[in-house]
Amino acid sequence: MSENLAEVQLPEYAGCLWEPARHYALYGGRGGAKSHSIAKRLLIGGAEKTQRIGCGREFQRNIQESVKLLLDDQIAALGLQDRYESTEREIRGTRNDTLFTFLGTWRNPQGIKSMEAYDCFWGEEANRFSRQSISILIPTLRKETSSFFWSWNPEYEHDAVEQMFRGKSGPPPNSICRRVGYKDNPWFPEVLRKQLEHDYANNPDVADHVWGGEYVKAVEGAYFAKQLRVAREQGRFTVLSIDPNFQVRAYWDLGRNDATAIWVCQFVGDRINIVDYCEGVGQAPGYYFNWLRNNGYDNCLCVLPHDGASIHPDNPVSMSYEAQAKSAGFKARVVRNQGPGAAMQRVDASRRNFARCWMDEDKTRAGVKALGYYHEKIHEERNVGLGPEHDWSSHAADAFGLMHIDYAPPTGVIAPIPRPRFGTMA
Repeated sequence: MSENLAEVQLPEYAGCLWEPARHYALYGGRGGAKSHSIAKRLLIGGAEKTQRIGCGREFQRNIQESVKLLLDDQIAALGLQDRYESTEREIRGTRNDTLFTFLGTWRNPQGIKSMEAYDCFWGEEANRFSRQSISILIPTLRKETSSFFWSWNPEYEHDAVEQMFRGKSGPPPNSICRRVGYKDNPWFPEVLRKQLEHDYANNPDVADHVWGGEYVKAVEGAYFAKQLRVAREQGRFTVLSIDPNFQVRAYWDLGRNDATAIWVCQFVGDRINIVDYCEGVGQAPGYYFNWLRNNGYDNCLCVLPHDGASIHPDNPVSMSYEAQAKSAGFKARVVRNQGPGAAMQRVDASRRNFARCWMDEDKTRAGVKALGYYHEKIHEERNVGLGPEHDWSSHAADAFGLMHIDYAPPTGVIAPIPRPRFGTMA
């Protein structure tokens, strides 16, 4: 072994990586040296004993997007240049047959299954891994002493790796799971500390995610990041109940081959009380009508986007959504098409009215996560905005925007009684 190896310094938590386990899971915000610690553990282990080690990300289009560069840097930092040879696509041991390979797992089941004889697999950015990829990976490594190393910054509670290690059922057997943050890194750089302080001062929601390892509340550049933060500061996320004196409204975004989203709300005076949220994929309209009934919204008004008045060619029922809603016993109405720029019109209307919104914190949680992610699509080469990104968050945002396009402030509102203000004469 190289003489320098005895002098390697690691954060205290990294000692757990040398304990026997099937799964090693390190999660948390940036600056905790999670990836560096795992890289050192695997390189030291591979230098001591012949191992086959797979390193993967869910999305890896080329070798430059892998952890290979990090491993190359750590080989130099550990003084192991005499133990490893790094080629264009892999890293090989020079004194044993240790092999590091790199792959993307997205839609690559054959690549995963080819690792049957491997000793270790490192899943970097593990929050991106799909349930399908994980379900193929885990039974593939079947050696008695084989192990997985997972590292990630938490993003969403429903991510597959979050459910695997932090879900209600608890982590898999023989797992070591550690939350790691910048406070656990004794060598946290001063330049990053200054950035951290700046981020917390200017955008605490984003900082909580990036540095604190909390779930995403709003991504940087999200359309409603500021509005959501102010709503939380003002206590407008709370517990709400239906007021029987006001109409219950259900605002829809219609999914054909993707998600359908519904916000349930009431316009109460100058407030918009948002009491519930529902989203589904691939479900027939009857699923959503039943959800409305089962949750006590059977007398609601279903407000639909413009395509709610048309009959989709793939619809097995020759009826529009509007007609199906009425046939199911609901009142229904279609909002006219906003024409060109409709998506941004919905964003602008939502921003104008956001201060009126009160939300049931528990029932709207999934929809609020989507609002916190909804953001501008950027042209990579020209660095210009291309309008809202159409992704998993856009269905909730479109239904939310329809609510605000449809909203009309109450008329005849009584002006507030003037309050006396006392001061000294000028």
